Amino acid sequence: MAATGRASWLISAFAWWSRALAAGIPRRLRLALGLERDRLIVDLDEGEVRLGRRLGAVLEDLGRYPLDSRLEHHIDFEPDDVNVVVRLPAQAGLRRVVEVPLAAAETLTETLGYEVERQTPFRADQVRFAYRELARDAAAETITVDLLVVPREQLRLALDTARQLGLSPTAMTAGSGDEALGFNLLPPQPRIATPRSPVVTLLWAVAAACLLLAMATPSFRAELARRDAAQRLAAAEAAARPILAGQAGFMAREDTLHRLVQRSDAGAPMVVLLEELSRLLPDDVALSQLAIRKDGVELHGTAASAAAVVSRLDGSGRYQAIAFRSPVVRDPVTGLERFHVVARFRMAAG
Repeated sequence: MAATGRASWLISAFAWWSRALAAGIPRRLRLALGLERDRLIVDLDEGEVRLGRRLGAVLEDLGRYPLDSRLEHHIDFEPDDVNVVVRLPAQAGLRRVVEVPLAAAETLTETLGYEVERQTPFRADQVRFAYRELARDAAAETITVDLLVVPREQLRLALDTARQLGLSPTAMTAGSGDEALGFNLLPPQPRIATPRSPVVTLLWAVAAACLLLAMATPSFRAELARRDAAQRLAAAEAAARPILAGQAGFMAREDTLHRLVQRSDAGAPMVVLLEELSRLLPDDVALSQLAIRKDGVELHGTAASAAAVVSRLDGSGRYQAIAFRSPVVRDPVTGLERFHVVARFRMAAG
């Protein structure tokens, strides 16, 4: 296990060093070495596809075409010669800025998987997500992350559309502008090696020699030490997480029981009211908050029809003065209506 962890640190360190080295190489040379390729930007919209080719910092507009087109007939280069980036409309996904502990830096993807279920209405297995790191605050020991979440079904349909157009995407994202290009919702794919000329092979040999020299430098050794310390800290946090989660769950259950006991003098026994509400409300209702008071109830949640919730409460005979506390809002992603309803008891039991 220790050998595997050390190997992963070496790979990560090599990736860090190669990115730093590539940034100082002229663009033409990066293209020749295969370190960078131009991008074909494919924006999927209702009924059409917009194409653009990014050449460095310049975006060349290639026009709009129907979704049933074969794009190789409309472009003067081979799609395999560029990175194909498919952009879905912004409303196809959700964007959140979240903060996670700095100790989670080495297990950031796993940590963000928990955040997806906390920050969105989806389960982690229903979506794919990508992120970009915005900032690290050493004093607060936090990492600020820009998180993009898109349902898997949306990605599957977009991928099918791209293949019908004759394209093989290397990246998929959602949104508009250059900011969206910082995300890739596709899983990493192994790249097929292409034959290289002797000049390119020589350049790679020179790069490998530079790497051997860099490994002996203090900055490279310092980077390895930093990653080793972060890995140990993340492992300690992972070991403590189940204990903390169990403690939090116990405290939450204790608090819920305490509140139920405090409210046991409502117009009917608490168990009776909860059982009655579970029968009254439509099966598609998901409550995010329920308050039972002496004079009535207050419900927050989502449903296919908020009006059906009011109708069911009104038809029960137990409630009166049923009203929406705030406007009903339809979620553009799930199609469900968010509601906030209050209702008073018609009579209180002694």
